[in-house]
Amino acid sequence: SEGEYCGTKYCETYFCQGVGIVRQVIGQNGEEWQLSKCRIKAGDEIIPFAEGNLWEYCLVRETDKNYDAENVFEIVYSGEGKAVFKQYTYVKVI
Repeated sequence: SEGEYCGTKYCETYFCQGVGIVRQVIGQNGEEWQLSKCRIKAGDEIIPFAEGNLWEYCLVRETDKNYDAENVFEIVYSGEGKAVFKQYTYVKVI
């Protein structure tokens, strides 16, 4: 018998040089996240992995959900070809 699939089957990702990820459409349900705010202190790569850079994303389109959400990512360390992110998610039931 055919089992139920859990997880993301695909994710469309849109980038802006020197900013990073600006939009993602996730899975078949079309959940969409957009960059709502960013702070880029340094870097001009496709995703600038410099310490202090920060990205905030808001949920702009979701299906079958009764909440609003925000994801925040900040690079807290960058060096020796590595980067460490701090991330938190805010969820509000509507």
